[in-house]
Amino acid sequence: MNKSDFNRFCSYVRQIADLLHLKDWRIRIEVDEAEDFDGFMAVVHPIEGRKRARLILCKEWLELSPEDQRHSIVHELVHCHLAGAGDIVRLDLLKNMSQSSYDIFYGGFKRQIEYAVDGLADAVAPLLPLPR
Repeated sequence: MNKSDFNRFCSYVRQIADLLHLKDWRIRIEVDEAEDFDGFMAVVHPIEGRKRARLILCKEWLELSPEDQRHSIVHELVHCHLAGAGDIVRLDLLKNMSQSSYDIFYGGFKRQIEYAVDGLADAVAPLLPLPR
């Protein structure tokens, strides 16, 4: 991805974040140049306890359709709204459970979050602008 494309997507992500009421969030965008991106188009890493996140795009990002790009951005940004719930479960619940019980519970929790986030992205993404 060249600098012009990167800057264009930075502006697009900011536009979508603002429309998703994440105006007070700082989103840092990166491109993953690694060979293996585990099948994901993008991934977000919210910073615990802060309204900040790293959004990482796959190296094949520009090969995706505008609709897939939009859906992926919306999906990852919706995760920011739910980051606090994940922090509570990940950090506070562990104190009161055995490691094996925690692993089972947290695995199910993460899977349910993904279903919810993807459902919200399916509903909301078509209402938002496509990247240019």
